[in-house]
Order: sequence, then C-alpha cells, then structure tokens
Amino acid sequence: MTQTFTTATPTSTKTRCNRAAMLKAARLGVFAGRRNGGYTLLEALLVLGIVSIVLALVLPNLFGRLRSNLFMEDSGRFVNTLRIASQEAVYRGKSIAVVIDISDGYYTVYEATMNDVYGEDVEPLIDRQSLEASYIEELEFADGSRSFSGVVILYADPQGWRDNWMFTLIDLEERRRWVRCDLMTTRVVSDNQPLEIPRSYSELSMSSAI
Repeated sequence: MTQTFTTATPTSTKTRCNRAAMLKAARLGVFAGRRNGGYTLLEALLVLGIVSIVLALVLPNLFGRLRSNLFMEDSGRFVNTLRIASQEAVYRGKSIAVVIDISDGYYTVYEATMNDVYGEDVEPLIDRQSLEASYIEELEFADGSRSFSGVVILYADPQGWRDNWMFTLIDLEERRRWVRCDLMTTRVVSDNQPLEIPRSYSELSMSSAI
C-alpha cells in the first residue's frame, strides 16, 4: 500500500511581514478611534465647571447693566414728556396739564380744562405712558409736603411751571433719579444725585440752570 503525504507550503517571509503590518495598523486605528471619538466624562465635567464659573461672573454684571440702561431710558422718557409739556404751554399760549398717577406710574398730557377733569372723552396731547422699569417713590412739593400715592396734576403755563415739584424715581435695585420742575420757568432738572427743591421764587432765580 502506498501512503501519500501532503507537505504544507511554508508562508513566505514577505507575506508574514505584510500580515503583521496590517494587524498593527488595524490595532493602531482602533486605538486612535477610541482616543478621537469624543470627550471623556471627566473632561465634559471640567468644561461644564469652567463655563459655569464664567457665567456666574459675567451674567450678574450683564443683567445689572441692562437694568441700569432700562432705568435710564424709563426716567429719560418721563423727563422728556415733562419738558415737552412745558414747551407746549409756551408754544400754544395755553396751560398744559400733566396728569400723573403716582401709585401706578401712568402719566398723560392734556391741554388744561376749566374743571380739571380729564377722562376718556378728553383728547390728550400726549397719550398715556407708564414707567416700566421704575416707579415714583415720592413727590415733594415746594412747601415740604410729600405725596406717595394717588393722582396729581402738574400745570405748565405760558410763563412756566405753576410751582416747584420734585419726583424721586427708583428701580427694583434701588437706583434713584431725581426730577425737578422749576417754578416760573420751563426748566426740568434731572440728576442721579439728590436735588434741592427751592422754597421760593427768589431762591429759584439764584439756582443754576441745568
């Protein structure tokens, strides 16, 4: 009986080297994919912590600046309305009434009526506006009395304001702005520092115009 033996052909050295290189490249590719596939949980937490710290430092200043700007716009609109009212009195040669609700912050400008009644049937010169970012803390009169609520009417005549009045406006962060109407002038003074209210016309005439 004849036995047949099969001899395995040995793999060439070049082939073995190619296979080894392919395996090495495959392993390196897997590891590179793991490294570049995304952030680890620790890295994500670190980034989140840094962002939180930055926001905690920046946002209060940002919102504070925004609220400050809104307060300045709010008070500026109120001041401009008073100035327009006094100028309209001179231009028209008639008395102008500024109706102000201290409690709610609404204010409307009318041509003065004989009975001092102003309602929906009276056409306003300037439609009703309101203080949005602030409110009237108090209204001080020339005699030293103060009002903290209710409706008041300020009159501007062709000769100027009928009396001295001073408003204190305040926002939610307790920033204040003082607004003063000066007797017998069309002047409306506004400042972020407390103002003195003149008690007499002679005292007013010696005060500087702003």
